[in-house]
Amino acid sequence: MNMSMDGSMEMPVDLTELKKNVGGRMEVITMLVNHILVDFPDKIKQLRQGVAMADAGQVRLLAHTLKSSLGSFGAGEARELAYNLEICGATGELVGAEEILQQLERLIERIVAFFSDPAWVNKV
Repeated sequence: MNMSMDGSMEMPVDLTELKKNVGGRMEVITMLVNHILVDFPDKIKQLRQGVAMADAGQVRLLAHTLKSSLGSFGAGEARELAYNLEICGATGELVGAEEILQQLERLIERIVAFFSDPAWVNKV
């Protein structure tokens, strides 16, 4: 878990970046959040299947989709992991993809948990 210097939990996303990316429109942020609460866990499940089946094309496509969404949310560390998975898929070199996926999965779990708590709205 990432802790800030004062010992509190760091947010898994950059809400300032998210707000900037949608022009400050709260209704768009809410729509995106509702979408990722369903979409992210499903994409991770599909990625896990792609890695297990050594389906480099599926890994590339799913990782690319996640990378774009994570970038919109200002989730830099998770976006970087998705990018690394995308490269694994693009090159067909899936050695190490399982470890990257596990790290990405932990971060996405934090993102989903953060947005599952209605109090996130007060932090925007």
